[in-house]
Amino acid sequence: MKLHLGSNEKHIDGYVNVDIRPLSAVDVVDDIKTLSSFEENSAEVIYASHVLEHLGRREFLSALKRWYDVLVTGGTLRIAVPDFEKVVEHYNENKNLLLLRGFLYGGQDYA
Repeated sequence: MKLHLGSNEKHIDGYVNVDIRPLSAVDVVDDIKTLSSFEENSAEVIYASHVLEHLGRREFLSALKRWYDVLVTGGTLRIAVPDFEKVVEHYNENKNLLLLRGFLYGGQDYA
């Protein structure tokens, strides 16, 4: 079995598409942090694209441990996360625009 975690509206054929919301592209509604619908050693592949960054800093480690438990021995975990260098580059290029539009506020020093 192949799992696509946090699938949202993107259905990938050949994968069990998992999201916490019952959307049209979702095969199994489950919390990706716990994967309570899946047994240990049941997935050959887990694909998590742009979902890990949505977990809190106190949640991600237990989620990764659970994903490890769901994977078969020798299974593959594919994770895609934002390119932090690109985020910083975008911020630096657009800082003044962000300030003008009120996205940066609160007296913080963004220099």
